[in-house]
Order: sequence, then C-alpha cells, then structure tokens
Amino acid sequence: EMEGGDQMKILLFVLGAVCCTAFSPSAPMASIKQRENLVRAWASPGDGGEGAVVAISYCAGCRWMLRSSWMAQELLTTFDDGSIAEIRLRPQFDKAGTFKITVDDECIWDRKFDSGFPQPKELKQRIRDKVDASRDLGHSDVSS
Repeated sequence: EMEGGDQMKILLFVLGAVCCTAFSPSAPMASIKQRENLVRAWASPGDGGEGAVVAISYCAGCRWMLRSSWMAQELLTTFDDGSIAEIRLRPQFDKAGTFKITVDDECIWDRKFDSGFPQPKELKQRIRDKVDASRDLGHSDVSS
C-alpha cells in the first residue's frame, strides 16, 4: 500500500509527464483520453475502501475561498487515515453569502442556519460523527 508521499510523487510525475507531453514543441500532443487515463489510474481508490466526500460550498463574491481552503486543510490533516476520500471546494457565483459543508451530500453545516462559520473543533466533531463515530479526536474532543 502506498504512503501519502508516494502518492504525491506519482501525481507530480503524472502531471509532469502530461504537461511535458502536452506543451513540449518537440513531442506529439497527448490526447485528452490519454491524459484522462493517466489521472484516472492515479486517482483510483485503493484497496482500503472509499472514504467520505466532503464538499465546501462558499460565496465567491464574499471572498471566502481562503476560509474554505483552510477548513479543507484542517480536515485533511485530522482525517489523514482515508476516512475522507476527497474534499471539494465549490465556489458559488449566484448564491450570495453561501458557506455550506456537506458529507456525502448530507449537510452538516450551513452558515445561514448555524449562525455563522464553524470553529474547526465543532466541524471536526460533526464530520467525525458522520464518518467514524467511535473515533477519538484528541484535543478536539476536550470540552472548552
């Protein structure tokens, strides 16, 4: 089974190969199908099963991309065992004030209904309750 660093090296190799093939004037242009197959082969889920898909929808006009990416980084750091398969950042251009987080298409946080933005601790607890209720979050489980 590959470690996270090995997966990153493969991704960088694949992306480098695709870019070199696609943009090198001396090399023939790789077809879109070839590029899709390379990326699909790297991104295929491993034998460890699939984790949850987290989506963070945010208002692009409100400039909440940085907040969204910070939340994504917090979640990927905490759930680094594969319990989260991917995090999708979804800018919303037509829904002002949006900040909504879903786990496998089930809403766990909505800024308009939950009175603002989540603190990382509360967000991690809500996601943990959906993906692995028995999981210990360490300092994020300690009451304030």
